[in-house]
Parts: sequence; structure tokens; C-alpha cells
Amino acid sequence: MKKILATFVLFLAFSINANAQYEKSLSDVVALKAAVKIDDSSENTLQSIFYDKHKFLMQDNLTEQMKNEKFQDTEKRLEAALQPAEFKKLKENQELYKRLTR
Repeated sequence: MKKILATFVLFLAFSINANAQYEKSLSDVVALKAAVKIDDSSENTLQSIFYDKHKFLMQDNLTEQMKNEKFQDTEKRLEAALQPAEFKKLKENQELYKRLTR
């Protein structure tokens, strides 16, 4: 019985954590959509990029180098997912750009 309860508690903890990352990634997509035009086909790709970033940042024992590499990866993936004009427009909005890539 204790094992079942412990398994259930762990399941809930992981579910809540995953849901928080999903909500953060959704919030990032909404903020990006407010700044630049995004087509529906890119929206899922962008949400995946932000979800991966938030999931990575939830890990313990990350070094600054590891974080910086993830930030650069996020920036490259974001650039690839957006049209060049839209990415340029995003980069001009430094506050939003920093929020989305850091």
C-alpha cells in the first residue's frame, strides 16, 4: 500500500512539474505572438522550443556554461523557426528577446 501511495505521489509531482513547463512555454508563445506575426504551423514548433528550454532550466546543478549553451541553442532554433523579417523584429524588442532566449 505504501508503495502505491509513494508511486502516486511521485506521479503527481512529475505531472505538476511538466504542467508548469507547458504553461511557461505557452506564455512565451503568446508573448511572441503579440510582438510578431506567427502562422499556425510554426506555433507548435515554437512551443516545443520554449518547452525544451524550460525543461532544461529546471534541472539541478547546471553550470553557467551549460545554461549559455542552451540559450544559444534556443536562439538558433528560434531563428530557424521564424521568418527572417519576424526574427529581426523580435531582436529589436530586446526585453522580449531576452525573456524568450534566456
